[in-house]
Amino acid sequence: MNKILALSLLLPIALLLCSCAKQGFPPGGPADRTPPEVVSTSPPCNSTGVSLDAQIEVGFSERMDRDSVKEAIYICPVLERPPELSWKGRRLFIKPLQRLSPDQTYVVTIGTGAQDQQGNPLARAYSFAFSTGSRMDLGRIGGSVISAAGPQPGAIVWAYRLERGQEPDPAKDAPRYVSAADREGNYLLSFLSLGTYRVFAFLDKDGDGRYTPEQEALAVPPGDVALTDSASFVQMADLFPVVRDTTRPQLLAVKASDQDHLELTFDEPVDISSAKIVIVGEDTLSTLAKYILPGEEAKVQLLTERQQPGEYNLVLDGISDLSGNPLAAAPSENFTFRGSPVADTIAPEVVAISPKNNARNVHLDQPIEITFSEAMGDSVSEEVLRLSGQSPAGKFLWRGPITLQFLPSEPWQSARRYCFGLFLPLLPDYAGNAPSDSLYSFCFNTVNKDTLGFVAGRLDTEVLGPEAEVYIRLKRTDWAVEYWFKASRDGRYLTGGVLPGAYFVWAFWDRNGNGKQDYGSPAPYQPAEPVTGSVGTVLVRSGWTTEKVDLKF
Repeated sequence: MNKILALSLLLPIALLLCSCAKQGFPPGGPADRTPPEVVSTSPPCNSTGVSLDAQIEVGFSERMDRDSVKEAIYICPVLERPPELSWKGRRLFIKPLQRLSPDQTYVVTIGTGAQDQQGNPLARAYSFAFSTGSRMDLGRIGGSVISAAGPQPGAIVWAYRLERGQEPDPAKDAPRYVSAADREGNYLLSFLSLGTYRVFAFLDKDGDGRYTPEQEALAVPPGDVALTDSASFVQMADLFPVVRDTTRPQLLAVKASDQDHLELTFDEPVDISSAKIVIVGEDTLSTLAKYILPGEEAKVQLLTERQQPGEYNLVLDGISDLSGNPLAAAPSENFTFRGSPVADTIAPEVVAISPKNNARNVHLDQPIEITFSEAMGDSVSEEVLRLSGQSPAGKFLWRGPITLQFLPSEPWQSARRYCFGLFLPLLPDYAGNAPSDSLYSFCFNTVNKDTLGFVAGRLDTEVLGPEAEVYIRLKRTDWAVEYWFKASRDGRYLTGGVLPGAYFVWAFWDRNGNGKQDYGSPAPYQPAEPVTGSVGTVLVRSGWTTEKVDLKF
């Protein structure tokens, strides 16, 4: 890929700023603090019929630091070979090393990284356009780059024109057009020819102007953009960059810990929600349960039928890492293990509880969840949980083989401290082993409902359709609190109670109905789920509803 010049300092680059120079102080006067300006260009701004052999010239108001200008200038569409730069006084000459394309509009941008010899940068980026054809291309694509932290100023935006079945990969292919997000996270790609485009955005952490997979956050668009005579400007849905894992997980080891359990160790955390596991020996060995323990996300625990001494083969399907990369092929010995003759005599332990012990500001509708160290028996007595010597009103549900959930019949009381005792001998594991400790105690403090605020607004889902499932997400700017709410389908939303503070609010369309925000894949291309964010942060105050936080896809 050609070097794309560093853009992290560029802000509103799509503006045409054909401006005049400002006069600085004369020699010997006060220190020069006046930003330099572009005072002339050749070809002139908005010229047509420019020669395919044209040299580009940019005149500045004062002598410039040449290295800084070199790193702050670029041309769109991106040239196959970097142009040759030369100087004469205040004038910069840009000589393309190949002929310009016929009937093509070009945009030249000098970013705010360009400095004069006193270190003063341009006050704002300067762009000018010209065409080698008889008219200027006037297509435009606008949008915003956001994340859970809010707008992403300086994000690099790449646009590829899709031709002849092209499937661009931002990790390998140079873009046709380049832009950058301004201080509000907004971008505008201007002077585009008509056609279909795919637009990506990334956060250039290392400042090299290239996307680095697995290190820099990349946004995949929710769909391609078609610019036509009747629709020469398109406002895209927001782009949401995330760091992407592109490496397939590998199975490192298989171990039978006893005759009923098997442990699979991978080189990274995995998702087993769609896993299909077959164990074959002299006879097929059924898998009774599969689960992952908190803090051991790279290990999968299996509860099996009683194993026999001897060799078994493991067949795995549907396992991926948390980014969706499927399991890589592994040496055959990694899929083979010997059955254990050891009986399961170890009692289960409580390994996690929610709310955590002594948690504060617990919401009044939050259930209690107790997670154990192994697969448990499926029966549970109402006597297992005690509050002030009484069994609290509610019901128990097993949310999987290791997690027991208690749903209170009524919401918890506001601003109260609750202390519970969990009677462990009533909770045996699958093999009948009961915990040795008789009582597990924990407490939490509920939120004062008078401290909570709410967020409300309109949710414009016209382009999505009335059956679209949309989730509202709120993340406080200190990253200490995050909320998810499923939106109604009547065009309005009102969140549940949230703690006061400044929040970034966004919504996403859950296209596949899995209840989580999916970020798509750049290559092979899978569209991201559409997302839209609030303009700036939203202040939530105790006892108030912050209204008119409207979200439009």
